[in-house]
Amino acid sequence: MSDLKHKTSKGMLWSGLMSLLQQVLGLVFLVVIARKLGPTDFGMVGMLTIFTAVATCLQDGGFVWALTNRKDVTHIQYSTIFWFNILLSVSIYLILFFSSPLIARYFGHEELIWLSRYVFLGIIFSSLGVIQTAYLFKQIRVKERALATVIGLIVSGVVGIILAYSGFSYWGIATQGLLNIGITTFALWVMSPFRPKFQVDWKFLKKLIPEGIRFVVPNIASLVSENIFSIILGKKYTVNDVGNFTQATKWNNASFSIILGMMRNVSQPVLVQVRDDKNQYLNVFRKLFRMAAFLVVPIMFGLAMVSNDLIEIVLTTKWLDSARILRILCIGGSITVLNSMASFFIMSLNRSKLYMYIGISLSILNIVSALFVSKWGIIALAYSYTVITTMSFIIYYVFIRQTHSYSLRMLLGDFTPIFIITIISILISYYSTTHIESIYIRFISRVLIAVTSYVISMQAIKCDSFLEVKALLANKIKKATTQFFCVI
Repeated sequence: MSDLKHKTSKGMLWSGLMSLLQQVLGLVFLVVIARKLGPTDFGMVGMLTIFTAVATCLQDGGFVWALTNRKDVTHIQYSTIFWFNILLSVSIYLILFFSSPLIARYFGHEELIWLSRYVFLGIIFSSLGVIQTAYLFKQIRVKERALATVIGLIVSGVVGIILAYSGFSYWGIATQGLLNIGITTFALWVMSPFRPKFQVDWKFLKKLIPEGIRFVVPNIASLVSENIFSIILGKKYTVNDVGNFTQATKWNNASFSIILGMMRNVSQPVLVQVRDDKNQYLNVFRKLFRMAAFLVVPIMFGLAMVSNDLIEIVLTTKWLDSARILRILCIGGSITVLNSMASFFIMSLNRSKLYMYIGISLSILNIVSALFVSKWGIIALAYSYTVITTMSFIIYYVFIRQTHSYSLRMLLGDFTPIFIITIISILISYYSTTHIESIYIRFISRVLIAVTSYVISMQAIKCDSFLEVKALLANKIKKATTQFFCVI
């Protein structure tokens, strides 16, 4: 148990630091490029997001999750999925390659024919790293995966900036995405000791495919519902609208992905190891859930508060239309992480059918809602996302309650104090700074006041997640300081 706790703490620390670094780097490169390019450039690539996301999800096949749920996986079994992924990704690419004229005709932009064929190459690049990711994920080797991602981000980001300022417009954005996938995959091969053998276990493949499908189908449905704007409503609205919505979505996703990445990297592997003990399983889940809420709720609500000032400062006034969309999406973004925690709960119990049925149902609900409210514009879509995301958590909780004694009183006890303190901190920060005219001073003041209020309040109520993070950071700082003076 102590080894598991050590692995979890170490994994969460590395995952948190690297997730933060990844998102900061991603946002820095995004800001520099967005200041040069406009909503139309991002809209062109944004229209293809759904195709690459679904194709990548198909090629992954849900095998990362399915393999993690198995306590023992042999080298030949890893190799089997590796070769299957390669074959599947090439097949998907060829289908999309010949479908590109239809995609271009649907959106009414002939340029999308060769742009899509270029962007879709990322599907093949990505397939080469799926099993390396699964291997490291199962071993809770967060550090290696994170470093690979950071290397890919830095190299592709620098190249993306050079291309954007050299006049390559949306081709530069597409190239940046391809380089990010390719270099990250290469780095994963360097970091991981796994090398595939030229062997295939057909029996294992036949057994794992149905399980993988039960993970991948709801993920695809979720991707379609999340990107409904680009694939269906992108035809109805202007490329400029797609660009603004895409930009707001990127900022929203980047913000909650810091926490989601950290929790995803440790939650399922850890929960799988304790699922045989019902009480311990629930205690571990509640602890992880409280940690997720403690981190994500203040970040997302804080971003909603400063969204207007932030967008104007970093992206200039030409992107202000995306700030209003971002403000609404942030509320749903905080619930998205909690939904993911609930889904980890169900997946780690190996309830793949239940996970599939819930995922498909929620995605259909999201798509129908988006189509229904689309006539009222993109702001209505943002509100729809937030409402459906909140409803999704309620549905997840109902099913969790049926398998474990996680009472409503427990749930409220885990979540309510964090929510109330966040709201109070945000209100104090917002109303104490409304008189400040300088946008820079106002932005910095709001962030500092909100963070200070939140930290003081958490210390006052002795929040276990806060005390744990504080102790962990203090321990790491003490270690680093000791090592520093030893070297001197």
